[in-house]
Amino acid sequence: MATDNETGKFLTIAKIVQTVLILAVLVYAVMLYVVLPRLGFGVIYDDPLLITIAQVFGVISVGALAIGFLMPWLASRRAQPEKQMLFVAYIARAALFSTVGIYGLILGILGAEWQITLPFIASSGLSLVITFPTGKRWKSFWG
Repeated sequence: MATDNETGKFLTIAKIVQTVLILAVLVYAVMLYVVLPRLGFGVIYDDPLLITIAQVFGVISVGALAIGFLMPWLASRRAQPEKQMLFVAYIARAALFSTVGIYGLILGILGAEWQITLPFIASSGLSLVITFPTGKRWKSFWG
């Protein structure tokens, strides 16, 4: 069982990791909506392959978000989950949320319009922000 000092260290590390992932999603947004259009990317394609890729990424993203929001519950289902396992589950959840933003970035690089990429970027960033590890949330997560 982790002591209060260890739990505080886990919280600090989780805050750093999640902050970096939030900043990464912001970088994806800047790349998609500021940098790439200036470089000539972002051309509108009505390519059926791009539409199929967007649909597949959408389904995968819904699954990643669902698993991410269920991850604390799934990790705590063990009789006495180890604190390190819960910490890994918390970081894995943040990584799942971040992958949704990466899918939006990939779609933008492939030429998808902002109406397609924005839901990926927004849902990724929003999920990371609303699950940010605050002291109260962290204590409820640790049980």
